[in-house]
Amino acid sequence: MPASPQTESRKRNALTELQIRQIRNFRGHGFTLAQTAEALKLPLGTVKTFCHRHPEHLFITPKEDAGHCRQCGKPIEQAGHKKKKFCSKTCRLQWWGKHQESYSVHSQEPSTCQHCGIQFFRIRHGQKFCSHDCYIKHRYYASDATP
Repeated sequence: MPASPQTESRKRNALTELQIRQIRNFRGHGFTLAQTAEALKLPLGTVKTFCHRHPEHLFITPKEDAGHCRQCGKPIEQAGHKKKKFCSKTCRLQWWGKHQESYSVHSQEPSTCQHCGIQFFRIRHGQKFCSHDCYIKHRYYASDATP
């Protein structure tokens, strides 16, 4: 039985993993739904729907509770000048695995991908592409399109 028009419409508007990370980054940095949709060239309804269905992942802020592990909440004994944020290497790796898209240490301003034109937050200084896929397409396949 052929798929209904509504099902096909949903498939066309499915968000990619990159778009989901970008929505979380923009919203986490205080952008409105309309600004996020415009920057990512997505329909406003798509961004609204995603944000309302996944509110738990949108506003991750770097709150530091001195003396407690960010991952498991266990008390940490502070020694020396630098305050510890995690009780162990395992907790640190687990926490950053879950929150890596939430923090951009180099740039609070959006950049534009040189290949696809999507706006994104830079992770590294001088980053020109939103993903490795765009870098590969731009570097190896961009010359095929020109005569």
